[in-house]
Amino acid sequence: LSSALSAAEKRRLVSSNVCRQVEIAPERTPTRPVYDGKQLARFLSHVGGDRLAALWRLYAVIGLRKGEGLALTWAVVDFDASTVRIERSLGIVNGRLSWGPPKSSSGVRTVALDATTLRMLRSHQAHQGAEKLALGAGYVDTDLLFAREDGAALRPEWTSKRFHTLAEEAELPRIHLHDLRHSAASMALTAGVPMKV
Repeated sequence: LSSALSAAEKRRLVSSNVCRQVEIAPERTPTRPVYDGKQLARFLSHVGGDRLAALWRLYAVIGLRKGEGLALTWAVVDFDASTVRIERSLGIVNGRLSWGPPKSSSGVRTVALDATTLRMLRSHQAHQGAEKLALGAGYVDTDLLFAREDGAALRPEWTSKRFHTLAEEAELPRIHLHDLRHSAASMALTAGVPMKV
């Protein structure tokens, strides 16, 4: 409104911009709830038997964004170097799955993986191999780390709903799936990891 009135004032359509007289309170950024260490441990313990346990761990411990986790392929996992390369993200555009780059240019990165996460990924890979064998020609091999039982990509909104169901079962406060990323960052800071890292 202020911008429009300033333009009108320059064109002499109004005598003054009354918006300049309004004092606006400083905007406060709302804090988002996150899980503390005990809650994260409780969540991870609860989802340990879930088919997507390794995905939940990547969100909660590594701090991946939802779309980054869903876009991972086996080709970007380096078991020898204990790393995973984040190169793309999965989102929804006009109701359809859309593959694209991570949210920012710094989003393309290589992330170190801890021994527990690596062990879970190996187990997940073996389980996925069994699903491929069971479905045979009906399996859509997309090389995705985390896919539906038939190999097709998981939808981001389904992943969020599944997270809420699991958190509710674990009797944890309701937070957004993205807040697991913030929880991971909080735990890293508490552990002494520099803010820049």
